Amino acid sequence: MTNEEKKAILKQYIGLEKRIARMLDEKKKWKEKAEAISPVYSDMPKAGGCDKIQNAVCQIVDLEIDAQIDLRRRIKAAVKQMDDEKLRDVMMYRYIDGLKLEEIAIEMSYSYMQIYRLHKKAISEIML
Repeated sequence: MTNEEKKAILKQYIGLEKRIARMLDEKKKWKEKAEAISPVYSDMPKAGGCDKIQNAVCQIVDLEIDAQIDLRRRIKAAVKQMDDEKLRDVMMYRYIDGLKLEEIAIEMSYSYMQIYRLHKKAISEIML
């Protein structure tokens, strides 16, 4: 895996939290819509379509949420497994906390160029 591919995966972490929350809201709305439908009573047999549709939508959303949560866990685990504490800190600040390299330099009391080099080294060493 190239360093650019690694960065692309790592950059997804911050967005995953928002995406998961959005999916949970969508699931909640579908449940509310399904529960708001009033049953119509008649003598004619019907194939309970609303419950089946609602269950199918909820299952699809659950699968998507699980995939997003799994990716988020993989990213965090890969960062936490790094042996070098400085490299791990740079990666945590950059991809978990979403800080820019300039902000990380201030946080860690290093120069921007040193953080740049540490970040480059961390990207090459991380195992995703």
